[in-house]
Amino acid sequence: SRGATDIVRYLIDQKADVDKSDSSGWTALHIAVSAGNEDIVQELVGAGADVNKRNDKGLSPL
Repeated sequence: SRGATDIVRYLIDQKADVDKSDSSGWTALHIAVSAGNEDIVQELVGAGADVNKRNDKGLSPL
C-alpha cells in the first residue's frame, strides 16, 4: 500500500539498516518480495539492500 511505501521511504531517509534481518534471517527485502510489493522492493533495492543476502534456509530475496 502507499502508506507502507511512505513508511519505508521515511525509515530509509532516517538511515535505517535496510539489510537488518530477523531471527530467521529474513530482511525487509525478503518480506517485500514474498508479499509481491513491487514499490517497496524498488525502494529497498534503490537504497542499496543486498539482493543476494540469504536467510537461514539459504534463500536470497530475488
